[in-house]
Amino acid sequence: MTSKETSIGTRALSWVLVLSLVFGAALAPLLARADVASANVASVTAVLSDNDVNDATSVTVAFAVGAAGALTANVHDIIITFPTGTVMPTSIGKNSVIVTVGSTSAIPSVDPTVSGRTITLKAAVAAANSATVSVLISGSAGIINGPKASTSTTYAAVKVSTSVETTPVTSAAYNSNNGLDHVVTHSGLAAGKRATAVTTTVEGFAAATTATAKVTTSSVTYSLGSTTVGSDGTGTISWTASPPQLAAGSNTVSITDGIGGTKTAAYTLKPTLTLTPSSGVVGRAVAVSGTDWIAAETIAITNGITMGGAVAGPTAAITASAAKTIAGTITVPSTLNLGVVSVSATGSTSGAVTATFEVTGAPITLSPATAVPGTKITVSGSGFTASGTIAASAVTFGGSAWNSAAVSLTSSGDFLTTLTLTSALAGTAGTYEVVVADSTGRKGTSSFVVPGRTLTLSPTSSFRGTTVTATGAGYSKSSTVTIAYAGTAVATTTSTSGGDIAVTFTSPSAASYGINTVTATDGNSLAKTAKHTIPSQGITLSAASGSVGGSLTVSGTNYPLFTNSSAFTLGGSSVGTTGNTDSTGVFSKAVTVPAVSTGPQIVVVTIDGRTASANFTVTAATTTVATAISGLVDSSGASVVSSVWYRDNSGQVWSSYAEGAPADLTSLVKGRPYMFVLSAAPASAWVSPTGSQTLGGGVNLIVY
Repeated sequence: MTSKETSIGTRALSWVLVLSLVFGAALAPLLARADVASANVASVTAVLSDNDVNDATSVTVAFAVGAAGALTANVHDIIITFPTGTVMPTSIGKNSVIVTVGSTSAIPSVDPTVSGRTITLKAAVAAANSATVSVLISGSAGIINGPKASTSTTYAAVKVSTSVETTPVTSAAYNSNNGLDHVVTHSGLAAGKRATAVTTTVEGFAAATTATAKVTTSSVTYSLGSTTVGSDGTGTISWTASPPQLAAGSNTVSITDGIGGTKTAAYTLKPTLTLTPSSGVVGRAVAVSGTDWIAAETIAITNGITMGGAVAGPTAAITASAAKTIAGTITVPSTLNLGVVSVSATGSTSGAVTATFEVTGAPITLSPATAVPGTKITVSGSGFTASGTIAASAVTFGGSAWNSAAVSLTSSGDFLTTLTLTSALAGTAGTYEVVVADSTGRKGTSSFVVPGRTLTLSPTSSFRGTTVTATGAGYSKSSTVTIAYAGTAVATTTSTSGGDIAVTFTSPSAASYGINTVTATDGNSLAKTAKHTIPSQGITLSAASGSVGGSLTVSGTNYPLFTNSSAFTLGGSSVGTTGNTDSTGVFSKAVTVPAVSTGPQIVVVTIDGRTASANFTVTAATTTVATAISGLVDSSGASVVSSVWYRDNSGQVWSSYAEGAPADLTSLVKGRPYMFVLSAAPASAWVSPTGSQTLGGGVNLIVY
């Protein structure tokens, strides 16, 4: 400082002191305004280069100093505080900051300081009262947007003050998504051909505002659609991907909400590929066209287009027009199989674009279209190569060669030939594909049905020696068919021209009882089987047990018809004959149980050598005591029985009967011992099942 400046300063300070002494407190407000203005900064705004959370961003903060808030370059400070959640660097270099006032921009003279979320930097450019100041903090500073906020009203704002105007002033909301993460997703793979319906899902936009999707094509901005953003920040926009809104190739779709939050997402309008016709035989020329290709891109000659993986052309290189269309010609490769194949055209810019083409066969006719082996089939067709040839074995039946000689095609591409359906080709029932291929690879197909073989027996169950009718279909034409029963030939017949049979045979007399296999085999060893049952004879009894002299009914089934028994026994004793069976081999005979031992016995019936048996239990005969003693009387006819006793030795228990008194002995069993107590000798001998017995008065031991 010069001596003159020092002198002036000293005099000025002296005047201040004098004035202070004179005016005292009245001078204090004036002295307070010597370096600090009483107003605040105003019109604070903040703009981010990247609106999304967790992204590094540059920030431009603008504000106006007050009417007395002028800033001195590199003397006064600018203080900026970022919102909660912002990730701040620990330090920032001065080269990451540019301060602009009007048309003048400069870098601060020293590095800014960072304290928490607050940056303090020098005003690198002087600002007059009411001037607008802009501070750009570049992305290299390392400031990262914070997470989503629960509300968008106060979150995304900065606070600004200066060392002159020290009260922080909050900025308007960011011209962004208010700190919320913008997400834009197109349905599908963000690519599609014209007229594709697209649904764009937006997320993280300002609630209750309108989000609009726009695209700019050829300097014209088109609105694709809009949605009202929900309270959760999401919505969907539906639109159609078609020109003129979208250009061929990649398009940038911009979504903007009601407070300026913006996000972009690419959508690619893919080319179309059209084949005319969409189906045809091999060797046919097919026109290729398409839209939405990149102007001037090319599809290479010869191998630029494939069909089913085979090269189809084009016959000349194809170049997309300024209108982004293509046109050319390809040829259906002769190596393709019939059916739908994928067609791929590869553009020099767009890459592979696909369509489908159905390779069809030239029409052929089979007459008849269903038949049995041995039948001659007329095969005819048209649409083949004019004056060409169908080589030997080029007609196939179910994949096997059918024709042994070549067939010539007419100048119109027609043919007609007759082939025999052999059992080797058509031995199995089913539907077969017949394929005809000419010398240029042109094909035709048709279906042929070989009917299934059948064999039906009537009746399916009958006795030995009975007549059975066999019918069937599907055998070789006019062939000798042999019928075998359980391996033994029982009949032969000749099938009709349609392969049908009808013949009768007799079930063998030695056939096994039960199920037997019947086989019909034609001259080409084509066979079919069926089952026939020889029922086994059997007898049933009307009761499982009975005593000697009792009645028993024996019934039999499945015996030889109209035949009497040769043996009919119970416990080895004959009970007579069954009499003749009826027309179904059934009989029923009532017999008397012969005098055989008690216990298990067997009933046996044999008719014409066929025997069946059943178990029967012979039980002891019983008689009531009252009946048994009815003959024990005196000459006047009065009973002489005082009591009857029986002792069960197994249980050492006595049971008794006393006339006119309660008793537990109710009946007498033949062969058992009893004690009779008589008051006198009976007038005559007593007859029991074991014979006549003479009893006397007193105790009598007898065997009943």
